[in-house]
Amino acid sequence: MKISGVYKITNKITGEYYIGSSSNIKERWGCHKSISTWKYNPGMLLYIAFQQYGLDNFDFEIIEQTDDIKNREQYFIDLLRPAYNTNRASGHDLDKEKASNKKANKKYRKSEKGKSKYNIYQKEYMLKWHNRICLYEGKEIKLQTLAQRFRKDNMPNPTAEAKKYLIEHN
Repeated sequence: MKISGVYKITNKITGEYYIGSSSNIKERWGCHKSISTWKYNPGMLLYIAFQQYGLDNFDFEIIEQTDDIKNREQYFIDLLRPAYNTNRASGHDLDKEKASNKKANKKYRKSEKGKSKYNIYQKEYMLKWHNRICLYEGKEIKLQTLAQRFRKDNMPNPTAEAKKYLIEHN
């Protein structure tokens, strides 16, 4: 049975979230989880977070069942200001959104210093987390370094695991 409405995808570690809508929410959630979707949209913050934290660290919930999905999604985006929604307009009309994204990418591709706005955001995000200090086996280690160590040990969700050792005052 199809459920039409607005949904929320929440990062259990950071508390950041994404707001979306669909006329078939179950199918849309499956699309979000698909690695091929991530490859098609490599700059989407939600998919970057999926790769960084692992899908197991995200909750999916329906926040409203409605047939007026475009307007209600926009209402929740305006109300909640989700961190993973880089486009503050509801994205229900995918063809229209793809066309507008192409125009926006051409227009806003470079900032004043020649770096893309996405790269600037990504750098700020990395500094926020990856340079933080963890206490692991009695030693202070950068989060990024600890995550790399866990990755070499083939640990699932290495960054999420490393965050468990964060020192609170950072």
